[in-house]
Amino acid sequence: ISSGDKSILDLCFGDVYIAERCKQNKIYWTGFDLNEHFVQYAVDQNFNASVKDISVLDEYPKADVCIMSGSLYHFHPNVDVVLKKMLASAPKVIISE
Repeated sequence: ISSGDKSILDLCFGDVYIAERCKQNKIYWTGFDLNEHFVQYAVDQNFNASVKDISVLDEYPKADVCIMSGSLYHFHPNVDVVLKKMLASAPKVIISE
């Protein structure tokens, strides 16, 4: 993530590690996760998090960077659908498995 990036879409975020780094660097962070506990914790920390099932969304919000860490395997055998939506949402995509 470079200093020119202004917004991050963090899919299946789990914790607020990236959100905290974004806040420190004045980067707008949006997180989607199915786990209500993770989302509530993020919201309690004043982060923009929502309970969302990304597999059923028609599209993802626009961002400078779209991130998914440790969750892509959940979408097998429809990984290609999720990847297409990630690529359509941001010019930079980061996947860490």
